Amino acid sequence: MEAPEELTAMDWWDKVEWSSMHSPTTTFPKVPLPLQSALATLRERIAHGAAKVAGTAEEVRYLKAFFFLDRLLFSSIKSRGGKRGQKGESISTAISRRICHAWGGEWERLWEDSASPSARNQKSSKESSAQILARDVKSIQEALGDDDIRAAMRIVDGRQSMAPEQKALNYLPSLFPTAPLPTPAIGDPDPDDIARFEEELIKAYRYAPRKRGAGPGGTRGEHWEWMPLHPFAWQQCAALLLRVALGRIPEESLGYIHSGRVLALDRPEHDKVRPLALGNLHRRLISKAITKTFTARVQEVLGESEYSLGSNGAAEGMHKAVLVDLDQRPNAVKASFDISNAHNEFCREAAVKEVQTHIPTMLPWLKGHLVTDVSHVYLGDDGTHHTISNSIGADKGDAVPAFLYRPLIHSSTPTSP
Repeated sequence: MEAPEELTAMDWWDKVEWSSMHSPTTTFPKVPLPLQSALATLRERIAHGAAKVAGTAEEVRYLKAFFFLDRLLFSSIKSRGGKRGQKGESISTAISRRICHAWGGEWERLWEDSASPSARNQKSSKESSAQILARDVKSIQEALGDDDIRAAMRIVDGRQSMAPEQKALNYLPSLFPTAPLPTPAIGDPDPDDIARFEEELIKAYRYAPRKRGAGPGGTRGEHWEWMPLHPFAWQQCAALLLRVALGRIPEESLGYIHSGRVLALDRPEHDKVRPLALGNLHRRLISKAITKTFTARVQEVLGESEYSLGSNGAAEGMHKAVLVDLDQRPNAVKASFDISNAHNEFCREAAVKEVQTHIPTMLPWLKGHLVTDVSHVYLGDDGTHHTISNSIGADKGDAVPAFLYRPLIHSSTPTSP
């Protein structure tokens, strides 16, 4: 089938709320090689359509199609059931059929087909919940610090449970404080930074994490790792992702693309939970490309006292070196301190000023990360969406504010002699 020139029935996307990104869905990771070119063409046409109508009301339709497409194409295939030997259609057949439906503008048919079994049947089980949680934990490991990774793994191992829904609803909001957002004057990015970002974006997608759970929207690393091998289609998609990185899309769309699905670990205290958040794959990879673009400049600001940038496991290596040194000097004392909920509560205005002072070329890349209203979603046991706003500190799972936390804390804690 030859691809049409234009997509049709795009006005159907007006019916879809951005918050649907956080509705549970199950997707399979495999993209058969013979179908990659057809899928790349479909993505290219959606991204190109978004560019053509940029700045108009129609743009949101194409953005929704772009970010929900993986849910529509890779949702789990329904088995026909019945006698032994009766199976559903093959993966290749299902994807081919769905691509044809997309070109034909049959978005509603695809949407209904992509509804998860739990959403269709309103049923759940402890086993399926545990499986979903295990996939979620694997997905967020890339974006969390060591302490949170260990906590996440304890969930998988069954040594730490999720907080009851009412407890989560009572105490999660206090961990996502709000305040007026900064309003810096954001200029245009340096062309050299755009070129570097585009290089890092290719690397981020080419080596996207595999065998991880799908984030909001159902997108997996396997759905995109091969896209840079299709240069023309990738060029159009990368241009759209660049506009997302620079915050040059409608504000509401940007806020939802940056939002995460929040989980709450239980804690022994009656009034405390530990939050984890799962962001969609595109946000994670865009954030990674931005941080890679500016790593050298942040290292220059931090100087030699910062060990967490520039090489894998550098901070861990420093920590172990200190322990070895203490073993050699039994009379020495190590003084350390921990800042409670530090990443969630640092002042964004201070972070913006730090960037303006020391890394001004990074400011155009911060709109979606520090100066946009982002609302995260906690899913209730019955599938209800509970919105939790966050405008102070770093959004959970977002690499850019966490990256900026280092120069922020560095400027406020002078190095001891």
